[in-house]
Amino acid sequence: MRILVQLVKKATLKASFNGKVVKSVYIGKGVLVIVGFLKGDSSETVVKAAKQVTKRRFIPDENGKINSSLLDFKLDVLVIPNFTLGALFSFGQRRVTFNKALESEAARAFLICL
Repeated sequence: MRILVQLVKKATLKASFNGKVVKSVYIGKGVLVIVGFLKGDSSETVVKAAKQVTKRRFIPDENGKINSSLLDFKLDVLVIPNFTLGALFSFGQRRVTFNKALESEAARAFLICL
């Protein structure tokens, strides 16, 4: 599993179909989590990773020091699955492979664990 965590002042996710927005999700100040599930991941791995994201100290405290976690603040969280985090880049090759990325149905089941 690969996880990218970004502090945001606000974030919006819009899903569209045929050029029309069919679903929109907005968060205020919080954390945007982009997750790529890989072959070999298990539900235990997903739960462990979610706990790690909530416990890790990556948020500045009132003194500006990176000393706080999600447990210390009431922040919004937006989780977005993205299979491209499973990309493999090989030197000397022009193509990117996604052989390690998990299939969408299996990844969807893991997303529910979060």
